[in-house]
Amino acid sequence: MIAVVGLGGLGLNGVRTGVIAGATVYGVDINPDTFAAARAAGARECFTDVTALADLRPDAIIDFAGVGSTTSDAIDAVRRLGRVVVVGLGTKTTTFSNGSLVHKSVELRGSYGAGKDEYRQVLGFIAEGRITPIVEEIPFADLNEGLDRLRHGKVRGRLVTRPGADPI
Repeated sequence: MIAVVGLGGLGLNGVRTGVIAGATVYGVDINPDTFAAARAAGARECFTDVTALADLRPDAIIDFAGVGSTTSDAIDAVRRLGRVVVVGLGTKTTTFSNGSLVHKSVELRGSYGAGKDEYRQVLGFIAEGRITPIVEEIPFADLNEGLDRLRHGKVRGRLVTRPGADPI
């Protein structure tokens, strides 16, 4: 059982990838508007706070938000000998309980991307229709508005733009 924290573009793909791998997946996001997409991707249940996972004791928690409290709460919520993987860079620093980390023997890892084999595997899932990324193309002239939407959590999936091109 795993949990995915941050149900934006990458997080939703993380939910789907976990389901494809055979895991029971739970989602966490402060915005409940993301829950329908997470459930459609295969999440069993969704929560607005990482601490809600404490009774479930996931084997691993993947933190796509990385806002400090999400990582700290993930360390507290994951099972003994579990793993917390931080992907998101929501804050520059975080504070967590050394006691929880050590007493539970939690593995804390960072991840900035994947290797070529993992990319090939994900692209294969996309080609097979097992993963359908949510992508919205916006005109380059609307880039500042798009960034504003990202800042305010008003984007589902990923935004892309192509300078000099009309949106598809």
